[in-house]
Amino acid sequence: MPGAIPHLIAGSAMFIIGRYYFKNYFDGDDKTKERFLLLFVCLSFTFIPDFFLILYYTIKIYSFETALL
Repeated sequence: MPGAIPHLIAGSAMFIIGRYYFKNYFDGDDKTKERFLLLFVCLSFTFIPDFFLILYYTIKIYSFETALL
């Protein structure tokens, strides 16, 4: 697992790029809900590739070879 710091950096970069790309949508008054939704989606999607590895290293239910399939 590469660790949490590279995932947080990648999620933050996606958030900044998304805010810039959809600038017209996020500009204006009271758009904090939409910004938090974008932040949540960007940060949560950066951890999806390592989801099975996180499960394996925390609860160790399956063997590592089963997690790779």
